[in-house]
Amino acid sequence: MTLRLNRNVKNGDFKLNRLKKRTTAQEEEPDVLVLTEAAKYLRVSPSLLYRMARERSVPCTKLGRRYVFTRDALTKWLQDSMNSTVALKEKTT
Repeated sequence: MTLRLNRNVKNGDFKLNRLKKRTTAQEEEPDVLVLTEAAKYLRVSPSLLYRMARERSVPCTKLGRRYVFTRDALTKWLQDSMNSTVALKEKTT
């Protein structure tokens, strides 16, 4: 019984350490994202995001030859897009 309890405590500590590592990794995520990072964040393909950036349908800035995105601007853009879609659905019904 003591051995089983110790093993469970050790497993609990292991899970807690993994959770702490995940939380720390999330806190270290950059605010400025390059195209591939922004595509992962939005869960779209990099080619789709590149096309949207060229068409200026997504908030971004071009630094040299690269498009860069801010996490806050992407989040706000996504929320605004979702809100306008909901408003359109409500208006048509």
